[in-house]
Amino acid sequence: MSTTSGTLVVISCSESDPRVDPARYFNLTGNTTQVIKTAGARTEGAINNIYHIDQSNKIGMIVVVQHSTCAWSPGDVEANIRSDIQTVRNSPYVRNEIPTIGYVLDVATGQLREVKTLFIPSHWFESH
Repeated sequence: MSTTSGTLVVISCSESDPRVDPARYFNLTGNTTQVIKTAGARTEGAINNIYHIDQSNKIGMIVVVQHSTCAWSPGDVEANIRSDIQTVRNSPYVRNEIPTIGYVLDVATGQLREVKTLFIPSHWFESH
């Protein structure tokens, strides 16, 4: 996975299980990729890092990857990813034009599945 319009930021789980390493399932090459690891790949704790990366190397895309059977992020993985994408998109510290997508990694099969999202900016509710 690559982006030609800036740095690719991957938010991934910080578990020590090698099956959840982004380099294992994405073709992460060159100096245009930054990986942020958080407990459960939750995005709230990554906002500060996203902001600082974007200040020094404009971000072209953010990818949130959470995995099945994660002990640090219980519940519905797809719902967690949708919530975390919403957190990123609604943050005043993240540029609105940065595309943010999410994937579920099935650790048993090694397969990635994109999570479809419907994004409504929080400011839309204030003006309508």
